[in-house]
Amino acid sequence: LVRRFMVATVDPVQIVEDWAKTLWDELDYKKEAQSMEDMRHALCGSVHGLVIPRVNWQFTSLRVLATEWVDGLKLTEQPKAVNHAHVAVGVEAFAAMILDVGVVHADPHPGN
Repeated sequence: LVRRFMVATVDPVQIVEDWAKTLWDELDYKKEAQSMEDMRHALCGSVHGLVIPRVNWQFTSLRVLATEWVDGLKLTEQPKAVNHAHVAVGVEAFAAMILDVGVVHADPHPGN
């Protein structure tokens, strides 16, 4: 019914189906863990100051992503602790991810 009355050239049903597949992939923490490891190997050696914790595969599953502990501040609780050096590392990491690795991180938030 939606396809019949749509004027646009996009297929709204296909968009929802594609979104649903992507959503389930995002909820698969084994895939997330592998992406995390891939980015750690690709970026941590070249972006000075970037820390991506190692995945603890023994405790990681479809619904649990376990990593090594990293000491630091929770930026959502102490946003004033962010300084120019932190921003520079973030910008360099994001640029390297796109330009060197060929990946666009579409969900940059403090948990990521």
